[in-house]
Amino acid sequence: MEPMEIIRTLRGDEDGDSPQELLAELGNIPDAVAYAQLFWPDVIALHGSAIIDIHGYGVSEVESRLERTVQRHGPGRSVGEWRDWVDSFNYFEVAHLFRNFVDFGEREHEAHLAFARLLVPPWQARLDAMTSVTTHPQVRVTEEIEGAGICVAVSQQIGSENCPLGW
Repeated sequence: MEPMEIIRTLRGDEDGDSPQELLAELGNIPDAVAYAQLFWPDVIALHGSAIIDIHGYGVSEVESRLERTVQRHGPGRSVGEWRDWVDSFNYFEVAHLFRNFVDFGEREHEAHLAFARLLVPPWQARLDAMTSVTTHPQVRVTEEIEGAGICVAVSQQIGSENCPLGW
């Protein structure tokens, strides 16, 4: 489903012939400011790994969660476990990015997939701009996952050099 098809599915009565025209008709400054975070998200660099922070956890919350995990499990954990911990922050169910749910009917999967694909280029550009991230993160759209639907995920090449002390 193309962006105009998504818009037409829900706003068939609008006059614009392009997303740009509809943006001018429907958009406003406060909405644009709110959506900026979605298309150029904050990124937390932690031991060279990247955590996309569209939920607004912030550095202190992520570091606090790391401390609690280390305290709970102690040292000697594997690189794979560190990768899983980082990945747990970098998995986003498209259907749940917003709380104002929209029923696309039988085209829901197609609409979610189209939206997820729209997020990949700006997120990848944002991660590529992070010089403090050494894990070569890649943004991808997942296949539909039972119970989660379409997701946007960040995968990384995490090695032992990216694990925190005491991990």
